[in-house]
Amino acid sequence: MLLATLFAIPLLAAAAPALSGGCQQLTPSFIGVVNNALADKSYKLIGEPKVTTAFKNAEVEPAAIIETLIKFSGLPATAHKCELQAFFSKGYGKLHGYAKLPTEIDVFHTDSSLVGTNDTIALTWNNSPQSTTSVGTVSVVLPKDGQIFPMFNNDVTAEAGKFDCPPNEVTFRVRVPEGTKKGGLEFRQESNPFGGWILNACDSA
Repeated sequence: MLLATLFAIPLLAAAAPALSGGCQQLTPSFIGVVNNALADKSYKLIGEPKVTTAFKNAEVEPAAIIETLIKFSGLPATAHKCELQAFFSKGYGKLHGYAKLPTEIDVFHTDSSLVGTNDTIALTWNNSPQSTTSVGTVSVVLPKDGQIFPMFNNDVTAEAGKFDCPPNEVTFRVRVPEGTKKGGLEFRQESNPFGGWILNACDSA
């Protein structure tokens, strides 16, 4: 299900340019997937790439579900307003949709924050932070139908939502929308060309 072989090359150090007007762009300090079929086992990929996967297949019994936990660390102490978005720059080609276009994923706040890094967090379905309130829905239209990993011809920004910045760090949980029978979305956090999550932390609205 997860495209581990294709995503096994070393992850580039993600970096996004700072915004003007008292805003700072952050990339995730941790991304990890959880699988309901491995309730008490950590579900890690070869090479530990940062891959976001939201997938559900309700056509089997029990339903197969994969969700993703995303953590941002080092939020500026002066930041008050935050905006989460998925950004895919021109030339990015590490996104795969498991459903007809467009593909949507829901993003939620969580009841606790992850502690540690990609190397130290032993994340499982049963010990992972649970979803609370909704941040919003990310809707992505793949640039070309019929390709496993289509390449974007233009920069694409998919906004998830805005909220008051918490102190220091924040953790989100990503899953497919309620009612999904079979489908989902998967993409890898890359820096060149950039693709993945960005958190804009601003001093004011």
